[in-house]
Amino acid sequence: MEPDDSWLRSPTDVEARLREIARSTISYAVALAAAAEFRDRVGNLDVMPDGVHDRTADELVPLLLARIDSERRRITTAIEEREVESRVRMLFAEFESSVAPGSDRWKIILPGKPILIRFPSLTHLDISRLKSMYIRAPAVSGPAFKEIDNIFLSFSKFGVES
Repeated sequence: MEPDDSWLRSPTDVEARLREIARSTISYAVALAAAAEFRDRVGNLDVMPDGVHDRTADELVPLLLARIDSERRRITTAIEEREVESRVRMLFAEFESSVAPGSDRWKIILPGKPILIRFPSLTHLDISRLKSMYIRAPAVSGPAFKEIDNIFLSFSKFGVES
């Protein structure tokens, strides 16, 4: 679909361009990963105290305030600034090394959607055409999803017993 001298016909050139786009998404990917990790550490906010039955407002307020104070300490500990900084720097270094020549790890750890969205601007191809080409590629180059095909084939071995 492209002229013989087009960079789009060279898998090496295409990967180099994708790697450049991937490198530009590192900060987004690190922020996403760090936010998810620290959100998991903090978990849900739980300010419901124990022993609240049959209490007056004056008795209930200190119970809630004590529970809120406990949750504040837990959350502050979970998102301590030095640890956030350390984790972000470590993730950034890991993600940066993933796009180094010889590494394909970026294909696993960086979000693909922003890369795919930016790639057509380099190719002057419509995103829907690019997606169609990607979907049809296994038919031309062989079973790209062989592992998934094998999983489904293994399911067919389990017949329904009557």
